[in-house]
Amino acid sequence: MPTFADNITDNQILLGVGVSVPDLQQEGQPPAFAGLVDTGAQRTMVSSQVVAHLAATPTGIASFMSASGQPLETPEFWLNINIPIAVGSPEGNQITFASGQDLSVLLLPFDPHNFDVLLGMDRAVDTVPDFRWPGGAGEHRRVGP
Repeated sequence: MPTFADNITDNQILLGVGVSVPDLQQEGQPPAFAGLVDTGAQRTMVSSQVVAHLAATPTGIASFMSASGQPLETPEFWLNINIPIAVGSPEGNQITFASGQDLSVLLLPFDPHNFDVLLGMDRAVDTVPDFRWPGGAGEHRRVGP
């Protein structure tokens, strides 16, 4: 069964998350950013640092309800979110894969100090992951709009 291992610090699950622009040719692994697992968030969001690093282009503007209950509008992006996982091999070794998904993500309305990707429930449920070997072998499959 696939698992991931990382530290829980200050009651937060922080993972290394690979983020890339779908269908953009790149060599090697996608850039890694700190990702916070937030089961209370319905949507995955990224910081302005992620958007700037990837030179991502907005696909539109989306409305969402903030944790404080205030309705907000923010730019929306189509990005590939990769979460490293490990699978035990028959020899007992851990083989690392990346569970990748193209996803509509929103720009965070603030820049957090300890993470750049907020992993919401849209990334955790109803997914069709693409398991790939490190180094990029495999295909990205669009599962969103």
